[in-house]
Amino acid sequence: MVLTKDGRSECEESRIVGIQGGLGSFNHQAADEWLPSVGVSRYELRYFDSTAALFRSLHAGEIDFGQFAIFNTSAGFYAESLEAVSQNVFEVVANYRIPIVHCLIHHADSQPQELRTIITHKEVLKQCKNNLMIKYPSVTIEVGTGELTEPASVAAAIAASKLGRDVATLSCGRLAKEFGLVIGESGLQDSDNNESTFLLVR
Repeated sequence: MVLTKDGRSECEESRIVGIQGGLGSFNHQAADEWLPSVGVSRYELRYFDSTAALFRSLHAGEIDFGQFAIFNTSAGFYAESLEAVSQNVFEVVANYRIPIVHCLIHHADSQPQELRTIITHKEVLKQCKNNLMIKYPSVTIEVGTGELTEPASVAAAIAASKLGRDVATLSCGRLAKEFGLVIGESGLQDSDNNESTFLLVR
């Protein structure tokens, strides 16, 4: 059970938890799987496209907790999170890890062989580089930038027809359900033993 400084349990009232990632992301999955078990049974999630932005909101008192991925068994430390950690003072409330299974996610009216571009996060590409080269050699692989930094943002853009139907993203399979898309292929991570560790901080 997580306790506040005055001894109250965190589950007595709903907490605002900021996560590095969007709706349907692996951070979203980790939060739903683990927050109740570490004493945060009632919570509202807020989504951030960077760990730095999450920390700014945390220090401004806009959220009660922050959660972000810090380490992956295949790709090592998440550079973005490591930089943010080095620049902030915080308390680690809990750490936990989940299996990371990367899925190719695209519009329901498209087929995997029709795809021309995959846009996703740079950390995702580190974990799937070899399989993408083998299975999708003719597809352009792009690191998302700006409003498309997070795979969730790419999925939302595909669903809203802001991107062509020949565009896909690569991330948590939950994205497909959240945005009305489909999973074209699952298990694109290079290693079968692919897990990420998340920190819950305040």
